[in-house]
Parts: sequence; C-alpha cells; structure tokens
Amino acid sequence: MSFYHFARQVCRIYLKIFFRIEYLNEENVPAKGAVICCCNHNSNLDPVMVGCIKQRDFSFMAKEELFEVPLFGRLIRSLHAFPVKRNSGDLGAIKKAMTILKEGHALVLFPEGRRSKDGKLQEGKDGVSLLAKKTGATVIPCATNGKPKLFRKTKIIYGKPIDMEKYADTKDLKPLTKCVMEEIGKLMGEL
Repeated sequence: MSFYHFARQVCRIYLKIFFRIEYLNEENVPAKGAVICCCNHNSNLDPVMVGCIKQRDFSFMAKEELFEVPLFGRLIRSLHAFPVKRNSGDLGAIKKAMTILKEGHALVLFPEGRRSKDGKLQEGKDGVSLLAKKTGATVIPCATNGKPKLFRKTKIIYGKPIDMEKYADTKDLKPLTKCVMEEIGKLMGEL
C-alpha cells in the first residue's frame, strides 16, 4: 500500500468519526480517464474531504505558500499536491495540471481560487475551463455543505459530468466557467 492510499484510508476514518462525513453520488466520478472535480471552497479540509473517495486517486493544486511550511510542504507533495501562484496565471501550474490530465489522472480544483469567508459561492476563474478544453477531461461538479464542524454531519455531493459538447465550438472560456459554477451552486442547494 502506498503512502497516499494509507493516508486516504486514515483520513476517511478520521472524517467519518469526527465530522460524520457522508459521500453522495460517488458513482458520478469515473473510475478511469482524465477528470477535473470542481468544488466550492469553504474550509482547509475541503481538499481532504473531496479527495477521499475510494475509486480515484486525486492530485491537487494548492497555493504555493503551503509548500513553504516545513514538513507540511513535503507531506502535501507526497499526497499529490503541487503549488500554484495565485492571481498570476501560473503557467508552470497549468502545465503540471495538463500533464496530469493528459496522463488520464484526476484533479481536484476549487474554481473560486480561494476559500469563501461567508460560505457563499464566489465567482469562478477560467482555469478549469481552459484545462477541460485543452485536455478533454471530464468535468464533475462537486459541493460541500459549508465549513465542517466537529461531530456534525458533513456532506459531499458529486454531480453528473458536464456536457462539454455545448462548449466545443467556442474559444470563449466564460460560458463553460459559468456553467461549472451554476452546477456547483445547484449541488449546494441540494445539501
């Protein structure tokens, strides 16, 4: 068993005990092929919660400052995280994400780009749309039901894949980004 799989198992147990986590519609996440799982972002635990489903190993884009923290930076790298310089159009991070997807792996992204302070869905960035269009990855919207609280049920819901054919003939990324954010918003309303 790899360290990643061991850590995922430990995290699932931890989340089940302390946050009573419940995963809804995990079957919507394809077991194979390039996948971008797009989720709202309310908590530092979001990457762990969203990425702990059993059928996929996920990579994560995380703000570069996290990698500067001794030991923590090494830990998250070993769990398939890689740094991104936020608000800069970080080409290195985009290339890394494209490589991951072109190799048929799965990636968790938070299109808002940062945590929401009030729990409301913020405007999405176009990076998700760019990656999806360039790689042909399946886009899965996902939502959490707010900031997790100890011993209170936390839900993660995975939506159905977004129909990418509607966006195939346009170079404009905004309509797809808007669609992704609307789908995340709908899922938030179901929780």
